[in-house]
Amino acid sequence: MNRKDLFPLIREFAAHARHKNKANPLPDHAKAVEAQLQAALAEYAPSQGAGVVVAAASLNYYTVNKKPKAYYDNKIDKVKKRRDKFADPYETMKKKKALQKSRLVELMQGEHLNLEQIQKDNELSLFHRDEDRDCLVEVYRLTEEIRNLTAKLNEHQSRHGAGKDHYRSLKGELQKAKQERGFYFIKKTQGKRHSNYLQGWWNYCEDYRRKAMDFGKVKAQLRGLEKEQQESQQFRYWAVFLRRKERLSLCFIPVGKRQEARDFLEEMAGTGVGSVDSEVKLYRFHSITQRALHKLCFAESSSFAAHLPPDLQRLLSETNQASNDPEKIKPGQKTKARLELEFFKALLKDSSATDSLELSRFDFSEAIQANTLDDFQMAFDKAGYHVETIAFDTCRAETFVDRSTFWNLS
Repeated sequence: MNRKDLFPLIREFAAHARHKNKANPLPDHAKAVEAQLQAALAEYAPSQGAGVVVAAASLNYYTVNKKPKAYYDNKIDKVKKRRDKFADPYETMKKKKALQKSRLVELMQGEHLNLEQIQKDNELSLFHRDEDRDCLVEVYRLTEEIRNLTAKLNEHQSRHGAGKDHYRSLKGELQKAKQERGFYFIKKTQGKRHSNYLQGWWNYCEDYRRKAMDFGKVKAQLRGLEKEQQESQQFRYWAVFLRRKERLSLCFIPVGKRQEARDFLEEMAGTGVGSVDSEVKLYRFHSITQRALHKLCFAESSSFAAHLPPDLQRLLSETNQASNDPEKIKPGQKTKARLELEFFKALLKDSSATDSLELSRFDFSEAIQANTLDDFQMAFDKAGYHVETIAFDTCRAETFVDRSTFWNLS
């Protein structure tokens, strides 16, 4: 037996071992050993699976350069408020749905179906519609059929076992009856032979489904922001790739020296000291996503937004005050999503804004033509990557090497 399979065997043995004269100490020992093993697993398993993090670096200069905590704190607080707003209605509907279904199933177990009792029962308000009466009669009939078939199956199994053809036939009839009863709680589904359904129940379930989806999206957004906040604050290096002859190295530039290194690379790229045939070449990655652009523009106390032209600042302010909630949008008003799209398009057309973000190296023509915010994000993210090659002479390459930390990749 493999050694990793031994402990579950020992644990089961300890749990079932007995001694007639004294209490069995083995289960307590097994629990103590298991706790220690779990602690060891938590400590050492990550290094086996994904390695041990010794340095966190980003290929994007601005990812390291930004100060994200205030932005994320503000964003997370807003999402938490939205989550709390969704939580109570969602939990109330979830509880009501479960209780009323359970109450109906309980009444269906009786010897007779009392429709008047159902329609007067406040705990069955989802089944009070007159249109549902015929469906409830059918649900009761099928529940009784399921009960009878279950009794026959149990009797047959106790007498003849479960391997006979008649047993399999009864089991098939039982599954068919359960499926048919379930169809009355569903408006449309493949294989359904009728169009009847419990309308009050279905309408409530549809409303619940929409609220559950909204609640799930908000929770997923919150988890993503919290994870992104944690990861963004771990970056301590800006990374570039350097090829010297046939050796490729990953260069880690400490946060405190990134501005100096960037100025050095800008000087090298501008003077063209190296040549395409140089033995030393540096690969610098430029990237920007719509999410990153959104943070630069909409972050609280954003220095970038503060220096935008007046027209863009006015549109930015209008966007911040807008809403996507249909109940808050007045006739003739634009949604927040529409205003965000218009703002981003105007931003990409403004030369001063694109120059300050060094966006001229990207082709965002497809994003500017987008008709929705989702289409804009897809086109923007697709175009927002560029690799710049900078050729070095040997002397300047050694200068750059002395200022950085290198890990050889090949």
